[in-house]
Amino acid sequence: DDHPFVLSSAFSKYNLAVTKRKDDEQRTTSVYDLYGSESPVTSIDTFLGDEEGIQGEDVVAWVTLGKEHLPRTEDVPLITNLGLQFSIVPWNLFDQNQGMDIGQVPVEEL
Repeated sequence: DDHPFVLSSAFSKYNLAVTKRKDDEQRTTSVYDLYGSESPVTSIDTFLGDEEGIQGEDVVAWVTLGKEHLPRTEDVPLITNLGLQFSIVPWNLFDQNQGMDIGQVPVEEL
């Protein structure tokens, strides 16, 4: 945590961080952090440091996605620009598949 690059890019420590939404917390880093990495202008650690509760509040999910491009012969002369995405989906929200409760129509009615 004490390395200058970690101080200026604290978001890289988290895959996902959730905080209470605040108008003055728009970004987790600043372009100026590159020049003064030991004392960042803004940091997600500051956002998380106040330890405010999020239940019943508007929240912000700060998602960090990593991207690495390994060039290969097939890329030349056009370098592909692969995008990144994430999905938020429920996990085990129900005890069973809710579609299994659908009644069956008798064959003679079809």
